[in-house]
Amino acid sequence: MSKPLRYLFLLLGFIYSGGATAQTQPQPRPLPYQENFDALSAAATVYPDGWQGWTLSGAPGSNFNTAAPSADKALTPNGSASGTANGVYNYSGKLGFLNSGSVDNSLVLAVNTSGQVNVTVSYDAMTIRNPYDGNSNTRINEMGLQYRIGATGSFVNVGGTAYQNNTVTQTGSGITQPQQLLAVSIVLPAECNNQPLVQLRWVNRQISGAGSRPSFAVDNIVVAGAGGDITPPVANSLVPANQSADVSPAPPCKSSSAKMWQRTRAVFTCTTAVTVKPTHLPLAILPLPSATTSSR
Repeated sequence: MSKPLRYLFLLLGFIYSGGATAQTQPQPRPLPYQENFDALSAAATVYPDGWQGWTLSGAPGSNFNTAAPSADKALTPNGSASGTANGVYNYSGKLGFLNSGSVDNSLVLAVNTSGQVNVTVSYDAMTIRNPYDGNSNTRINEMGLQYRIGATGSFVNVGGTAYQNNTVTQTGSGITQPQQLLAVSIVLPAECNNQPLVQLRWVNRQISGAGSRPSFAVDNIVVAGAGGDITPPVANSLVPANQSADVSPAPPCKSSSAKMWQRTRAVFTCTTAVTVKPTHLPLAILPLPSATTSSR
């Protein structure tokens, strides 16, 4: 094979491999946002607007994976507690995911927090598949929430969102009943305020035990903030005007009444001032000493 053809095949292979591992960045949803997946058919294979499944680089471990996603993960329809293959599942009114020993899956929601402060994320965390039997399957895993600003870079773990499966077996066919349901509500850090794109990602890590892994899911998601005044202040006018030169101090007022001088384009006018009464000490206005002429 000639060198030009070899280089061409290498280039095509590089482009193909890059396209195969590309990640879809879901379009952010405006706040307030609510989703209970009631309108999502159990057979649906298309994610709701703003949602996406991702695979993360490396195998699941004892720490939450904060790295950027490595590839998209298709939505598997008609998921239930009997499903054993790794994937992101449509659990009939819930979205969730199941990891394997080598594949680390996640679920992401994108939101737009522009004009919002104190952004709160609330959702129901649950277990769908739980193979724990106290014998060969004793695994306890933990799901948590992460965020990042924008569509690049690493994610940040959100404290106070840890959720673990219990020790009650649930592996029946067709079962999508939530197990160990927990309502989670957390205020995101201030850096998530007023951002055109904040990505919220659910991931899991291994805590203890061995054997088959549990699957986790989320439902009844609400993301809302408090509208804040994020408009910077604007100065309507400056006295003297900005960049003014040769501005003379105001001359003393010749009247005995309390007055003040205003200078506008070198024209002086004397106007009555607003009298301000101090809370404690009175303001004493003393007459100026009269000029005297010395005699010779």
